[in-house]
Amino acid sequence: MNKLAVIILNKSNNKMLFSCLSSIKEKTFSKNYHIYIGDTGSSEFELREIDKFVKINFESTKNVDLIHFDNYNFSKNNNDIVKSFIKDENLLLFCNNDIKLVDDCITEAMEIFEKNHNKLGTLGFKLLFANDTIQHAGQALIINSEKEFHLVTHRGLGQASDLFTLRDEVIGNTGGFMFTEKQFFLELGGFNEEYLECYEDVEYNLKCLINGRKNLYFGDKIAYHYESQTRNKNPNKLFNEKLDMNSRLAPFVNKNTSKFDENLLFMIPKMSVCYLCRDSNSKNQLFNGVVNFFPDETQFLLLDNSMAQINCYEAIRLFISQSTGDFILIIHDDVEFSGLNFYSLINELSRICKLDSKAALFGVAGVSFSDHSSIGRFRDVAGEHNWGFHEGGLASSLDECFLVLRRDKGLSVSNELSGYHFYGTDLCLNAREKGLASYVINFPIIHKSTGSLDKNFFEARNQFEKHLQKKNNPRFVRTTCTVMYGGRNKIKQAWALAMSLDLIEKAQHKDFAVAKECILNTGHSRYGKLFFSIILFIYHNKGVKIRFKTRLFKRIRSDFIWWRKNWKSRVFRFF
Repeated sequence: MNKLAVIILNKSNNKMLFSCLSSIKEKTFSKNYHIYIGDTGSSEFELREIDKFVKINFESTKNVDLIHFDNYNFSKNNNDIVKSFIKDENLLLFCNNDIKLVDDCITEAMEIFEKNHNKLGTLGFKLLFANDTIQHAGQALIINSEKEFHLVTHRGLGQASDLFTLRDEVIGNTGGFMFTEKQFFLELGGFNEEYLECYEDVEYNLKCLINGRKNLYFGDKIAYHYESQTRNKNPNKLFNEKLDMNSRLAPFVNKNTSKFDENLLFMIPKMSVCYLCRDSNSKNQLFNGVVNFFPDETQFLLLDNSMAQINCYEAIRLFISQSTGDFILIIHDDVEFSGLNFYSLINELSRICKLDSKAALFGVAGVSFSDHSSIGRFRDVAGEHNWGFHEGGLASSLDECFLVLRRDKGLSVSNELSGYHFYGTDLCLNAREKGLASYVINFPIIHKSTGSLDKNFFEARNQFEKHLQKKNNPRFVRTTCTVMYGGRNKIKQAWALAMSLDLIEKAQHKDFAVAKECILNTGHSRYGKLFFSIILFIYHNKGVKIRFKTRLFKRIRSDFIWWRKNWKSRVFRFF
């Protein structure tokens, strides 16, 4: 039967340590584990606190040892404990003191290693930040088009906690909460002690793969990771991290890239990043703000539209014709990527493309294909949620602030359209006509504007609706801020306007007063004041929800057909 050694390094952070120890004791069913606390410089008072806590909470099991080190070095401290202090345990768990178990990860891991003896390298679980976003869902190794090292990071970093829920094979797992076999760890020489700050766990995981083992990630069990509470406050931390990556990890990866399963690697796709800038000032600010976000190989296409000489549809057609990247990004000039990293973007795109080969268009906000609700994630300049914040998925319409097209799918905007609105919706409809799919991805950008629902917007809306009606597409089309009807039925066209008014009112948009005036003017001029007023009255007083297959239309239609056939018999029977 497996026995587990839990190795925890700690320095002057007893609050975190006690929380970690308590969660292990409370959540772990198996009793076949022994905890080794490696203290790297706590005060005498703090050490007495640890002794007291251990005596109170682990007196009956006596399965906690306290080991003293003069200073902190992740690789050396952990190696020394494994080589010199561990008793008869055959499994290892390297566990940061800022880990707090939510599920029984330990018992699960011990059972998995029992079933897969001499087959597994490392095993890791989903780790969450304190704000319930993902801190770790397995490691991700990113290489460039030349198959050379580019970056290592965590899958799902900063993304919603309900993602990455499966059990799958990964390139590796973080040393902050990582299981491995003791004998195999020693055979590989333990952690490489040449690393100054980090990435020794990455190299160890890669060595496991090179030696024929598999590294597994389980996304159905969770722990919190409050991250880096043990480390010294080293002023040279960033310098050391860069040195570790460039001088130690990168050469190791480049030497062994051919030995890794390509399915476990992330290759950087070529990107074409396109901006239509309103003025030269926004162009300069934009370029300075985003150029470092994307890899060096990225193609940037920027158009200065300060003289309004080109509209968005023309710009998109131009961007598509000049782009060389696998993905074409069309982005508003008031978008920022603060708090995000490039890997999060390519991870989302890769994840969806693997699930759906027909995926062709992506955005950060839009309308759900299944229930037509608003979906998406983006923030305002202060970092607050300023729209939606529901999970993404298959979309019927996309907001234009951030769009990504797969160039190989041959998607573009309609040739007969122009202007500055609804090209996201137009692309979605064109994708649908070609049998392709559109998706909202989990990539919460900062969007500095909430958009303007002014007269120009509603003029564009009416023109786009006419475009739909020319194609005689008799269905409702909803965007994030309006609804249109693509058929020739006047009642449904008026109903779409009523739905638009309700949608904007519920969203409490800053331009509601202007939008209401525009909608009423359109309704009155098109359908007559009396008729449109009746439509609004029916819509609001029937309490009909915004949906596209409304029962009201079916009832009106069926009643009309019945009365047309039976009106004589029903009226004249009273005379």
